[in-house]
Amino acid sequence: MARKKATRRKVEPADLILDAALTLASAKPWARLSMAEIARAARMKPAAVQGLYADKMALVAGLMRRVDQQVAQRMGSENAAGAPRDALFDTLMERFDVMNEQRSGFISILRGAAQEPVALVTCLPQIQETLQEILSGAGLEANGPCGMLRIIGLGAVYARALSVWMNDESADLSKTMATVDQTLTRAEQAAGVLGL
Repeated sequence: MARKKATRRKVEPADLILDAALTLASAKPWARLSMAEIARAARMKPAAVQGLYADKMALVAGLMRRVDQQVAQRMGSENAAGAPRDALFDTLMERFDVMNEQRSGFISILRGAAQEPVALVTCLPQIQETLQEILSGAGLEANGPCGMLRIIGLGAVYARALSVWMNDESADLSKTMATVDQTLTRAEQAAGVLGL
């Protein structure tokens, strides 16, 4: 009986670019990387890369969207039946688990992006969308005035946990986990006081 040939999964050009960016960033500071270098690493023409990602901040937004997708695939519908706080905790920790798989690249990109606060503003719509999706996935309203307050609160929780994760080299991310737990508790208490 003839053996079937293994079929290779086609990697989309956008993913090739993001993978190249993460690989390069793990070896060289993000601030010193150029779009031309990323195009070469992805084995694509610069024009083709810029057709998908106009600049490095567009790449950062693209990485955020891909993490969103990977987290959603891993979590499935398991958040639907849980308490909102537990769902928020699980989703945030899943994000850190995803990023931890390419840890050095993500840390380099995060540190580099933080050095460009004006350019970072272009990522705000993607950041807001990510936070809205996390809240909605936990069964919490993420629109209107109350939703915006929740987005701000969750953003503060995520930013604090992100800063800890960047220095947390423990195998189980115990420091990050403790920070997420503590900051969610404080946010929950504040939400109760505000009637959210």
